[in-house]
Amino acid sequence: MKLKYNVKIQRIVNSIVAVLDDDNSLKPRILNLNEQGEDILKLIMDGLDTDDVIIKMQEMYSADPELIKKDTLAFIQQLKDSGIVE
Repeated sequence: MKLKYNVKIQRIVNSIVAVLDDDNSLKPRILNLNEQGEDILKLIMDGLDTDDVIIKMQEMYSADPELIKKDTLAFIQQLKDSGIVE
């Protein structure tokens, strides 16, 4: 998986946002995240592939591993559909 943007994650009051800049547009994209979305995006930024992101998320959170896998895959698919990752 590869990000198509330069990403900076910032916490603003009670919100987590990712600022996505592709060096070609005048306005960066803003993505609102929850904590799990932040963790997934950071793992992708670290160069992990989908399977490794799922494994890390299962290690980080104590929920049902299948639910974590399902939710992680759904979020990654949203990133792909939005053109944020390829």
